[in-house]
Amino acid sequence: MSIGINTNIEYGLDMKELYSTIKKVGFENIMIAFKDTEIEESILEAKRCGFNIPYVHLSCREANAFWVNSPVNEKYIKKLKSEIDLCCKYNIAIAIIHPVAGNPNTRAVGVNKNGLNSILEIVNYAKSKNVKLAIENVDYDSLKYLYYILENIPKEDLGYCYDAGHNYLYYPKIDILKKYSNRVIAVHLHDNYMDYKKYDDYTKDRHLLPLDGKLNYEYISKNIASSSYDNVIMLEVNKKSMGNQERYKNLTLEEFLIEAKNRADIIEKMINKNRKS
Repeated sequence: MSIGINTNIEYGLDMKELYSTIKKVGFENIMIAFKDTEIEESILEAKRCGFNIPYVHLSCREANAFWVNSPVNEKYIKKLKSEIDLCCKYNIAIAIIHPVAGNPNTRAVGVNKNGLNSILEIVNYAKSKNVKLAIENVDYDSLKYLYYILENIPKEDLGYCYDAGHNYLYYPKIDILKKYSNRVIAVHLHDNYMDYKKYDDYTKDRHLLPLDGKLNYEYISKNIASSSYDNVIMLEVNKKSMGNQERYKNLTLEEFLIEAKNRADIIEKMINKNRKS
């Protein structure tokens, strides 16, 4: 297995500086988070730097729109299709979506057929473009949407993106990777203090470097090793660490990325060790 890192490490960084520094410290794989601007330029810059892009994260802030029958839904579906077109254009095989926005302060309407049909529409569109979608576990209230979607769309059409940080922050007693171990095709690895309480906001989802919080990465590594996952060990971390802005304040970008690579290397070794045992 190889290792990778997300590109939205700290908003506002110069793209070329960020990518060149990621490359300098030794990462060969990146996950681009699609934003409203410079999406194609981000892909082109990654290609220029020689990165492999095993998967990308499609726009997710508007994901509650899946579940409503209104122009908002149509606008979001159109946006996702345009992002899938870019994946096709640049031979990016996997794209990640959310079942809902994933912000505990913003609730979607209930599970309904309209939402399922909307997701089926983009799943089928992605298939027509040779792109496989993976749906990610986000906050606790999103689980009913995730289950509903995965129960009604076969794994041949829709994969699963396992987010370890979300799992142990929002529902630590649910072993969701084991539940969907046979359809995981992407992972997001990060850490937090497992201190979320109902009605807290999303800033508890800190996206710390693995091993800086309370997640048990020895256990997580065993679960990954026993699953069907055979792609990149992908960190999804944030130098500003969401609600804990001081944690990495004194590190330069390069120092932060060097430490990130060290953590990814440790996790990769844990997984490989568990696969051999």
